[in-house]
Amino acid sequence: AGVNRSVSFIHYLRELGYSCKVLTTSAFGGCGDALRAWEPISFYRWLFNRKVRSGILDSENRIPRGLLSTFLRKFLVPDAQVFWIPMAFILGLLHIKKQRCDLIYSSFPPASGHLIACFLHVCTGLPWVADFRDSWIFDPLDSQLKKFKWRLDLEQFLEKKIIKNATVVITATEESAQALRCAYPSFSGKINVIHNGYDSDIAPSRFVKLESGALILVHTGSFSYSHSERTPTHLFKALHRLVEEDPIWSERICVVLAGAMTEEEKFAAIELIQAGMVRLEGVVDSTEVRNLQERADVLLVVDHVRPWLSTNIPGKFFEYLAMRKPILSIGGDGAVKNLLCRLNAGRHVNGQDTAAIVGALKEFYFAGRRGILTCKTNTSEIAQFHRGRETQQLADYFDKAIKGLCCQ
Repeated sequence: AGVNRSVSFIHYLRELGYSCKVLTTSAFGGCGDALRAWEPISFYRWLFNRKVRSGILDSENRIPRGLLSTFLRKFLVPDAQVFWIPMAFILGLLHIKKQRCDLIYSSFPPASGHLIACFLHVCTGLPWVADFRDSWIFDPLDSQLKKFKWRLDLEQFLEKKIIKNATVVITATEESAQALRCAYPSFSGKINVIHNGYDSDIAPSRFVKLESGALILVHTGSFSYSHSERTPTHLFKALHRLVEEDPIWSERICVVLAGAMTEEEKFAAIELIQAGMVRLEGVVDSTEVRNLQERADVLLVVDHVRPWLSTNIPGKFFEYLAMRKPILSIGGDGAVKNLLCRLNAGRHVNGQDTAAIVGALKEFYFAGRRGILTCKTNTSEIAQFHRGRETQQLADYFDKAIKGLCCQ
């Protein structure tokens, strides 16, 4: 899903007169006008994908491959794509020497992409814009990172090198930017924010009036497949509690889940599916995702609670905004909660507080019965997150970097 940000940027940059050359992996795709560098992705799949290696043992020494995977995850720095760096660097350097290039842009994750861009920047002297779609150190994608001091120190050293050498640093949330500014105050002037966004038209505002039938809540995207600690467990507990309180709730609320789910997640939902409170749509294409979102009364965001402030806002949050539907956010304190409250776009509850989730579900249902359930965010506030407008921001940073006008 993270690639959508870069794809949209490329689309709108070309409309603004930029010529873009993409340097990416050869593991996926093969068509188009991209520079594709080799990496041993088939080996990664075998090593790191639980579904691929399910139940398989190493034929030679009978050590579970899961142990080998865990071991190498700790020692491949900065990430599993580290072996992509040499070929990608050479391919990028050759292209820059052949063609007139004005600027380098890189997107994280994976961190190896930033390292390649850093090497190209040092070797060519071209200005470089580093985009952090997620936080690297403060709110890591792999929470295990903070448990290994040697690795944390090493990756923090690499992050500092990226921040120091980049001409401009972009983050996807204000919380992520603030974490970097606090960690590297000497470079705070070059750290900026461009949120994730949406490409569709903004839907007209409407009030939900439930004459009969259930309140439909829709969640699009995966849970633990997106992050190992992300889970619908407390949402399911809240639905169970509602039914235990009064069986009539099984007719009042229906949660639709579209996206890949683990066998454990499906098993946890069995009783709720039988009761009609949960419906699994499985993996669907983007058109069906939009159809489900349009038919929803309330749109769901579920995130895991961290010991620290969360710094990421999923892309679907901005798609939800464009739908002009109220949003129920279940998670911890941080970026989603802050933006949701600032925009008055719905309700946020703690992801580990089952009673609070129950209360929010009731609140949305009864608001629908009274005909007052709606998204209260102004159209002008939503419009600022359109990809076209955000790409114009990015182009402005590109222009300043090329002209040497950026704060270092």
